[in-house]
Amino acid sequence: MTIPGFSSIMVPLDGSDAAVRAVAVAARMAIFRRARLHLVGVFRPAAPIGTGMAAVPAPNEFFRDDLRSHLESVAHDVSVFHRIRPEPVLLEGTGSVASQLLEYATLHAIDLAVLRTHGRTGVGRLLLGSVADGLINQGLPCLLLRDHDARGVTLEAEMPGIFRRILVPLDGSSDARCAIDLALSAATPAVSEIRLVLVVPPRDLPRPGAPEAVRSAARNASLEEYLEAEAARIEEHGVRARGFTIIERSPAAGILTCVEAQRIDLVAIASHHRSEAGRLFTGSVMDQLVGRSEVPVLAVRENRGLEVLESDVKAREGGRASAQRATGWSTMVPAMRLSGASTR
Repeated sequence: MTIPGFSSIMVPLDGSDAAVRAVAVAARMAIFRRARLHLVGVFRPAAPIGTGMAAVPAPNEFFRDDLRSHLESVAHDVSVFHRIRPEPVLLEGTGSVASQLLEYATLHAIDLAVLRTHGRTGVGRLLLGSVADGLINQGLPCLLLRDHDARGVTLEAEMPGIFRRILVPLDGSSDARCAIDLALSAATPAVSEIRLVLVVPPRDLPRPGAPEAVRSAARNASLEEYLEAEAARIEEHGVRARGFTIIERSPAAGILTCVEAQRIDLVAIASHHRSEAGRLFTGSVMDQLVGRSEVPVLAVRENRGLEVLESDVKAREGGRASAQRATGWSTMVPAMRLSGASTR
């Protein structure tokens, strides 16, 4: 089986400096992978201010033009400093930001989104919402970058387009296999090494001399065989791999210990879907990693999200085309096309 690398990368932009800081990382990845780079902004028209005769139209044109100018400026900077030609696009519609980005991703074969996250968890995420959650839960791989490290220092200059040491947490599930494929997409043959880790809780270890010690030894041998088999599958793609187990009560704490001790560049993980209420009460390893890790987290949910979305998009195309003819507006407006072909 051939695991393709990322060939079309999207960076969602909202006009903020924090969002722009993801562009440099995405541009370097696009250069090394000869991938297309899409800079995408989403404009959602505001409703009139007030009601009835006293209602005042919202200054939508001003905000629309401001976001379009921002996209053009960032695209120009990328073309000058990184020598690639990105595709800046302004989307306009009343749907959620995540749903509009997903529709664009489906229509343009986007296979990776790179974006900043504040690493919010629990109540913070529940109240403020998360575009990253919306993208990940629909099956679009996302490279999540923290705004700052623990010292408050930005890390963009230290983030290359190539990841040399990629950590993949495993639990034996199909989600874990999806994370391995994700890591292979981010890896560079002959340069990257994928390290597989199984976090074993202390309570699962028998006391010395206990009757269950024999069964535990057999299970440990099985775990080693599992890690060796997955490492061998990875190496078939020209990427070095090795696996190991660590003893830690908290999976997230064990993974973060590995990140620091082994100087990991990237963590690739496939998430289990939870509703916001479930996430709030049970917690999520991925949430903890994003909130506490000082290295990027490459995450996805294993599902058919984008394939399902494709059928939804096609079903809506007829109605949307009619609406565009009636109003004169398009929900997908190219902000600017730089001269020349996009970098592949």
